[in-house]
Amino acid sequence: MNKLLILPIFILTVLQKTSTQQNETIQLLTSGKWFAEYVILENQKMEFAPELQERTWMLLNANQKAEYMINGKKATGQWEYGQASSVLKIIKGQEIQEYRLIEISQAKMVLEEFGEEESIIGWRK
Repeated sequence: MNKLLILPIFILTVLQKTSTQQNETIQLLTSGKWFAEYVILENQKMEFAPELQERTWMLLNANQKAEYMINGKKATGQWEYGQASSVLKIIKGQEIQEYRLIEISQAKMVLEEFGEEESIIGWRK
């Protein structure tokens, strides 16, 4: 009988922990404007100059709206995050860009970009 009670409690604990982790990740993603700091292409790290960092940013709002600027060109779209796959999707019309979340904290975020040119992008607040 005790074994039958332990399994549902274990399942509820795991589900609650997963939900808490997803909420924490989403809170970090939506905690402010992220500025591109560097990109790694073909094992070569290239730092963005400070003036380019200020013109290359991403702002993910809690209402799933994404605002971003790439080299001075501003755009908007939608975003979604899948906790199980750690994939962040930025959606602009028919175009979907996917990133794997490698690391996130209050101060920095590291994303692996999927697509023709796979790259790693470092972001800062």
